[in-house]
Amino acid sequence: MKQQLLKLAVLALLGGSVLNAGGVQQLPFRGLVAAVDPAAATLTLSGPAQRVLHLTPASKVIRAGAPAPLATVKVGEAISGSLDRANTNRLVLIRANVGAQP
Repeated sequence: MKQQLLKLAVLALLGGSVLNAGGVQQLPFRGLVAAVDPAAATLTLSGPAQRVLHLTPASKVIRAGAPAPLATVKVGEAISGSLDRANTNRLVLIRANVGAQP
């Protein structure tokens, strides 16, 4: 019982993020695209914070259930997915779903 309460307390402190076995802290996100820079491999989300998401070769951009190149992402589109912020202060994109969700 105490272990279950401890696990719940730790999850509450993490703010709903998930740390998997590979050391990746997955954080959910959603918003609108404010800028796309394929040369720098970054996406910027609109809003007061203007969060910059960095893509790696392992990052996946999905549109209509299929992989899509970063260059096809347009400003103003809806985007949601998961980020990694475990090892650096950068927000690294793990997976992004672009466009209207069904």
